[in-house]
This record gives sequence, structure tokens and C-alpha cells, in this order.
Amino acid sequence: MPFNAKRDSNRSDTAVTMVVLCVMLLAGGISIATINTDQNSQLLDNSILETVDPFDKAEQAAMAGIKAAKGHIECHGLRENGSLPEQYFVNGGRFEVAWDDINVNDSTVHIVSTGFFELSTDKIYASQLESVIKVDYLATYSQKILKDYYKRHSHSYGNHPADDK
Repeated sequence: MPFNAKRDSNRSDTAVTMVVLCVMLLAGGISIATINTDQNSQLLDNSILETVDPFDKAEQAAMAGIKAAKGHIECHGLRENGSLPEQYFVNGGRFEVAWDDINVNDSTVHIVSTGFFELSTDKIYASQLESVIKVDYLATYSQKILKDYYKRHSHSYGNHPADDK
């Protein structure tokens, strides 16, 4: 019996050693893959510069700001000037938007939206769009709690119509 017990012990040791080796190889492979991923993302940033117009991306984000402002104004029945805090857009950009008081005579509003797109931390591209749009109110009431939400944002980029008042 002692001979068989020693053989089983050797098999267990061999199995444990194999598992440890596999884990070490897996950890090394993950480390190498991570290093290569960082290098590939830097190459990708350079290739984006060649294929993507960053000003176009900033303009798309600014246009999204105008659409977002229109949606908030219509949905919440806003009649006063206001703004939205910086928002992220699906194209990798972001926008800030502000609007004047609603012209109740023709249901139009003046909106200024600034879109930003950055490829790296040292290059930020911006596009500012101004528009006068007609709004169609969806809500029959104005939620008082939301009015304060639209007033408390400070803008760090450009002039916004809500800041002039």
C-alpha cells in the first residue's frame, strides 16, 4: 500500500504543477496582449486623424445639443431661458447648450449649442451652432422642480444666450 500511496501523491503533484504552469502561461499571455492593445490604440488614434474630420464630429455633437434642447423644452413645457450641463454624444464628442426665453408669439426659441471632439488630451476641436427653431409643446404643464435644473449650470465655453440676461 505505501507504494501505491506514493504513486498517487506523485500524480497529484504533477496535476497541481500542470495547473500552476497553465495559470502562469495564461497570466503572461494576458500581460502581453494588454501591452499590444495599448500600442494598437495609439496607432488607431493616428489613423483616426487621417480618416475622421474632427470638426465634423464636433458639429454633429453641436447639432445633437440643439435637438436635446428642443426635446427638453417641448417635453417639459419650458418658457424661460435655460441650459443643459455638458452631455456626451455617441460619436465620441460632447456638447453644451443654452437657449433664450421662448417667443410666445410664434413659438420659436434661439438656441446656441457648442460641440466638442477631442482626439487626444492636447487637441480639442469645437463647433458652435446657433439656431432659431419652432417648438411644439408636448406637455400641458410645467414641472417646477425642473426649472431649477435648467438654471444651475455654468458654461465654460463660449457665449450662450442664457448668460447674456
